[in-house]
Amino acid sequence: MGTKYDWLHMKADYVQGVTVDGKFSYLTVLELAEKYNASYRYLQKKVTNWNWLDERKIFEKQAEEAKNRERIELLTKSSLEFNVASLDVAKMGIAFVSNALAKHGQAIRNNDASNMLTNNELESLARSATAYQRLGRVAMGEPESGSVVTMNVRNGDVSPEQLGQSLALYRPVIDEFVNRELARQGAAGKGTVRQDVQADPQPIRP
Repeated sequence: MGTKYDWLHMKADYVQGVTVDGKFSYLTVLELAEKYNASYRYLQKKVTNWNWLDERKIFEKQAEEAKNRERIELLTKSSLEFNVASLDVAKMGIAFVSNALAKHGQAIRNNDASNMLTNNELESLARSATAYQRLGRVAMGEPESGSVVTMNVRNGDVSPEQLGQSLALYRPVIDEFVNRELARQGAAGKGTVRQDVQADPQPIRP
């Protein structure tokens, strides 16, 4: 290519662009000529003969594809972190509801009216349980319209003990998903998933 000019750096500046004062841009042939104190006409001829413009277009396309991959990886990572956090919330919520119902069931067996829940409180727990199940299912990638345990405690469709048992059956599904994600991330070396929420509901005995 000749030895008068620093062609290697000139080509890099033209094809890959430059960053000045934190601002990225692609140089025109005139700007490139001024930067390297070269003849504009001579440089224009070289840029054309050596197909630098075509190389720039290829580089721009590859750079955009790389940015898109980075965006996808970032979104995937953020989505996974959000879903795992959502599962944590779902697990805590289900554990809370199950424990509350277990205490209510124990109060019924002991005829302890002071620790029994009111109908309104039972209905509130049932609604919360449904919401936590939906949250967990969505976090695991299941359709939001999937089957969810819904029960009307006030109308006597199910006892508090049965509702607690139904919720307890759902917890292994969540645990299995979290354990699978832990194993997958551990194998990939990309960090760990939170494991600080481990409280299991108290067993409910009829």
